[in-house]
Amino acid sequence: MFETLLLLATCVWIFYEVVKRLFFAEVHVDPSPWAFAVMVVSIVVDYTRSRALARTAKKYQSQALEADALHFSTDIWSSAVVIGGLGLVLLSEKLGIAWLAKADAVAAAVVACIVVYVSAKLGKRTIDELLDAVPPEFREKVLAGGARAGGPRRAAGAYPQERSGDLRRRHPDGGLRSEPGAGARHRSEAETAIRRQLPNADVVVHTEPVVSGQEGLLATVRVLAARHGLGAHGIRVYAQERRFSLELHLEVDEALRVREAHEKVTQFEGRCTRR
Repeated sequence: MFETLLLLATCVWIFYEVVKRLFFAEVHVDPSPWAFAVMVVSIVVDYTRSRALARTAKKYQSQALEADALHFSTDIWSSAVVIGGLGLVLLSEKLGIAWLAKADAVAAAVVACIVVYVSAKLGKRTIDELLDAVPPEFREKVLAGGARAGGPRRAAGAYPQERSGDLRRRHPDGGLRSEPGAGARHRSEAETAIRRQLPNADVVVHTEPVVSGQEGLLATVRVLAARHGLGAHGIRVYAQERRFSLELHLEVDEALRVREAHEKVTQFEGRCTRR
């Protein structure tokens, strides 16, 4: 991010010099053979450096090295524009065309525009990195990997650079009836499947029990009844316009008085309503 700001500050200074040389000051540019030679050598050096830095940045997932690689690759185009500007200045001397002498300043403006464009893209990527923004394709890869392990319901969170993911998988039976070790096995399958999609991912999978369908609802009613010291049987569930009606028989301790039994049933009904 700091390098991006430095590049943008340099562009501001270049634009200032461009305006001054185009409209307010006369600056003589000497397009000597050495100037062309320096720019050609610069292009060759920048090309080799950018490729080496890009390989290293990819290997170590370094955004700082990636920024340097992008910087040097941009310098290749900038140097080419400078060569073009110097060539037009040289042509103005040969042909006596005065306005071509300003080509060097125009080339500087083009170079500055290129640097601003590249710096803006680099700055956006840096800000996304600092704010843990999620690349659009990342969520799809996480869900695709999880689906191969039995289908997670949602991806709770994911972080850029394919480094970390947080996937929540809901168990369809509500967690009330589950074979021993099933949760750990499902988590392991999901993590393995996601790592196949994102080899460098650090995946954390959470299993969360949820009620699924009428069978899960019946099991929940029985568990709630048991928590209140009641037995439930003859349970019937009726669905009407997105609302449920529940009908069941409750068994109470025969030692309870009618008032005490009624209080337990009332508490159970209240809990069912909240659920």
